[in-house]
Amino acid sequence: MSFYLLMGFTFILLVAPQRFIPALAQVRIALLTAIGAVTVHLVNRFVHRRPLLVFTRELRIAGEVVVGDRLLKPVEPLVVQRVTAVERIPQREPLVEIDHELHVIADGSAHDLDR
Repeated sequence: MSFYLLMGFTFILLVAPQRFIPALAQVRIALLTAIGAVTVHLVNRFVHRRPLLVFTRELRIAGEVVVGDRLLKPVEPLVVQRVTAVERIPQREPLVEIDHELHVIADGSAHDLDR
């Protein structure tokens, strides 16, 4: 049942029926289906006496990376100063360089043939 509610939630997010039926915007059907899916899932876990969260190897590794390596708390945060747009322009590195040499003789004869 929780899977079908989750699929309904995904449908509501993608199709957005509240745009076509204005009365649904006041009901907040996406929130109701999300709450229903979570509630049914939790009740199912409690009834069958299963753990709410199974710590697999991937979850342990993710926990070590985030908590153990202090991923979300940098030791020395970098302070970025505000720079106006005019000051940033000379510091930018060009992505494309254009060669401005003129080859008058070579280009001229090639263009005359096209005309």
